[in-house]
Amino acid sequence: MLGHKERDQLELFITGSLRQLIPDEHVLVRVDRVLDLSWLREEVNDCYCASDGRPGIDPEVAVRLMLAGLLTGIAHDRRLMREAQVNITIRWFAGYGLHEQLPHHSSLTRIRQRWGEERFRRIFKRTVEACLKAKIAIAEVVHIDASLIRANVSWESLTERQWRMC
Repeated sequence: MLGHKERDQLELFITGSLRQLIPDEHVLVRVDRVLDLSWLREEVNDCYCASDGRPGIDPEVAVRLMLAGLLTGIAHDRRLMREAQVNITIRWFAGYGLHEQLPHHSSLTRIRQRWGEERFRRIFKRTVEACLKAKIAIAEVVHIDASLIRANVSWESLTERQWRMC
């Protein structure tokens, strides 16, 4: 008998956590096991006003989103946040449920500006070093030849790779 799958999904009910839907070997799950950002609030505390303004995005969420972009090969904040809209693994890694609205892509840029280049570099370096120490990433040196050569190339096929996951 020919089967028929009803594709209308007006409601989505999940009993349990998004984590149950993500394979254990996924890179973000492996990183989550070793990632400790308990020091982060102390590191950036002086960049925020304690008594004025609206609540900001949790610094750990910002770092997790940026790290997810790095680990999944998404270099641009706008594209990362579009992907996070539909990718349950990125949502879970950042701590967002399906019903929660994600931060605007420009928030990540503003956070990096607020923290400053040197502080952001320290934060991200410490985070990546934790991944290297846990042996879920390998640092590689990438050499690029900058010779200009005429070619018929698909720009979509070009990728930037700085380190690879084990």
